[in-house]
Amino acid sequence: MDKKFHEKLVDLKAQVEQLGSSINQIISSLDVTITSKDEPVNKNPRAYANSLSDNKLIPIDLTQIETMLLGWPRAVDPALITDQNDEDSLQYRALQILSIMPISIKDLNVLDIGCGTGHLAVEMSYQAKSVVAYDVDTKAYGDFSQSTNLTFAQDIEQVQQNGPYDFIVMYDVLDHAKGDPLDLLKTAQQLIKQDGTIFLRTHPWVSNTGGHLYETMNYGFLHLYLTPYEMSKLGYKLPYNIKATRPMAMYEDWINRAGLKIESRTIKAQPINDFFKKEAVINRIIQVTWADKIQPDQALKILKNDTIDYVLKNA
Repeated sequence: MDKKFHEKLVDLKAQVEQLGSSINQIISSLDVTITSKDEPVNKNPRAYANSLSDNKLIPIDLTQIETMLLGWPRAVDPALITDQNDEDSLQYRALQILSIMPISIKDLNVLDIGCGTGHLAVEMSYQAKSVVAYDVDTKAYGDFSQSTNLTFAQDIEQVQQNGPYDFIVMYDVLDHAKGDPLDLLKTAQQLIKQDGTIFLRTHPWVSNTGGHLYETMNYGFLHLYLTPYEMSKLGYKLPYNIKATRPMAMYEDWINRAGLKIESRTIKAQPINDFFKKEAVINRIIQVTWADKIQPDQALKILKNDTIDYVLKNA
């Protein structure tokens, strides 16, 4: 080998080794956790669902999905599903929600965060001193001009101008917050009076109806059994949800960090149909939802929790 060429190779090798050493020093100075493809990206209580890689999942023949679903339990009794296009159905749902409020709202200043169609805000306005209904979706609002003490707001500044509030409702909102849910709770904490009350209804992703598909695809836990890719292949796009694998730990971590305290917690638990206790079914749910990092008895315990209601106060 030519002597000069050999010297160049030696010099180049030394430069590569020096570059590698510098890169390692930079990496070691960063707070970085490198995980394999089928490891949960985040192992803290707020971790998102993270399925195993495709080659490790129990295979599903999607061409046979109709046959498979013939014996699949329903998520909800069809008679109990709210018709989003029917005013009477929406009003009935609003009255049901109003009936579970933890305190009387008579003569209180109330804020409804994530008011949706606005029907609950209207029903509250008949009892409260004033109601501000806040939602970023302009299409959500109906014609509710008859309620003189009701204000719809799309701008958080307008919400702040009408505060502080005696009572804040956050009904099935936190699990769908597209921003940081912790920030949303912090905002509520800043808007509530010092002795005010927050009613927080949570609807975990890992509950029977957590995927919010029961209006179009009324099958229990199917959103946990199939991956989002498999759902899309069937023509179903999952609504946006925060896919928490251990929801109660996540909620209560956020609550504490937002400067709030839990006055009470009410868990609505539902029995698990024996169908979902079958080894093949629960094992695939665990693979898709918990990346095989949980035991069946633990999974079934979490799946039982349909909704979790919190009554919160300033810490």
